[in-house]
Amino acid sequence: MNLVNSAFLWLSMAFLGVVAWKVLSAMSQGEGLLGSTRSGGAEPERVQLIAGTVIAAAVYAADCLATLKTGKPALVEPPSWMLVAAGGSHLVYLLGKTSRRR
Repeated sequence: MNLVNSAFLWLSMAFLGVVAWKVLSAMSQGEGLLGSTRSGGAEPERVQLIAGTVIAAAVYAADCLATLKTGKPALVEPPSWMLVAAGGSHLVYLLGKTSRRR
C-alpha cells in the first residue's frame, strides 16, 4: 500500500471516528435527535429518516466492503432502489415537518 492510500485510509478512519463519537454523545444527551425541543417526544418522521439513513448506509457499506474480496476495493454505484428510498424518506420527513408547523 503506498503512502497516499495509507494516509487516505487513516484520515477516513479518523473522520468516521469523530462522526461516530459526536453522534453517540448527542444521542446519550438526547439533544433533539428524535424530536424537537418543543414537543419533547419522538417525531415519527425523524425516526423513519434516521432508520432509513442507517439502513441505507449499512447496505452501501456492505456493498463496498464486498469489493475487498476482489482485490480491487472501490466505491460501488448505489442501487436505484436505494436512491428512490432515500428520496421518499426525505419527502416523508419534509411533509411531516411541514404539517407540524401549521
